Amino acid sequence: MAESFVFKLIEEAIEVRKEFPSRMNKWSKKQKRANIPRIKDEMSDVYLFLMNLLAVWKIDVEDFMDNVESVQSANFVHIRSRLLEKLNTEVLHVPGHTSCIGQGSVVPNQVFIGLNPSHGISHGYKAWSDPQSGSSKALLPILEESNSRSNSYFTNAVKSTTIGNEKPSQDLIDFWKPFLLEELRILGTGNPNMKVFVLGNEVSKHYLNELGNLGYRTYHIPHPAAVLRGTVNNQVYKDLINSIISSI
Repeated sequence: MAESFVFKLIEEAIEVRKEFPSRMNKWSKKQKRANIPRIKDEMSDVYLFLMNLLAVWKIDVEDFMDNVESVQSANFVHIRSRLLEKLNTEVLHVPGHTSCIGQGSVVPNQVFIGLNPSHGISHGYKAWSDPQSGSSKALLPILEESNSRSNSYFTNAVKSTTIGNEKPSQDLIDFWKPFLLEELRILGTGNPNMKVFVLGNEVSKHYLNELGNLGYRTYHIPHPAAVLRGTVNNQVYKDLINSIISSI
């Protein structure tokens, strides 16, 4: 009985495939456009025969759906990782720049965006990865203490260093903008609750409103360098970050 359901399931899947016009699809019909109502009917048949198989094999539907969700999540992680790897390769192949790449969870609860990497980095350095380096000394311990670091992603608006560590020019900010937007698009796809922290006034000036208009949940916080300089109290800074992370 189960075997007959398996073969019928395959037959119905082939029927669905026929509804997608393509020169590469040897089963497809000759119509120029996909027949959406027909596809829905065929997909319903596929679904029903799949449910029959679950019943025959005594597989609980809820357990099966939980497994589907788990597999889907794993596939999303794999796809995001591949897309980010491709993007980072493009970043590092831009000639004439010493650049760093983003790093962290590929399904982040929060993304931290700094302005640009320090001039002392090596090409290919991962942003905010060294807890003993610069502003990371202020930001990373806060995230470690709240168990938020593993759910975070770190990057910069400008991917490359500047001569003398000067503030990036508008041309440089504009040049790297498509890379940052693509990075956020990859991280945010299927991740609607992702929060974006723009660090410091300069990044906020260029991105706070724009990212908000694009649908991201975006928050301005002082750059962690302000904590190192003593202009922002460490506890106040910690409370600010934690309050945003914990907000719904």
